[in-house]
Amino acid sequence: MHWNYTEFKTYLLLEAAHGDMDFSQEEKDIITNKLSEETYDKILSEFHEDSDYQRIEKIRDAAKIYCDTSDKRMDLLESVKDIFISDGIYDTMEKNLMLYLKKLL
Repeated sequence: MHWNYTEFKTYLLLEAAHGDMDFSQEEKDIITNKLSEETYDKILSEFHEDSDYQRIEKIRDAAKIYCDTSDKRMDLLESVKDIFISDGIYDTMEKNLMLYLKKLL
């Protein structure tokens, strides 16, 4: 895997943010809050180049490395939930994606 933990988390949060087909400014702000612009641009570019299948495979592979404890897994899922509720709406698509990500991680 060619990512560090921050890059993996960024990619995962981008997947979550795009889950309802509406990537809002609030979601972007949450993702970029603790990142360098260079890291964000790099991961966003990779995210857009990947197919849905590639995204899931990358998340699954990275999760084997970075979700080796329940605390790390819960931290990631809490970050995903923050993305989902950032626009004030936690819709059915986001709930279904959360269930899927729980299984994936």
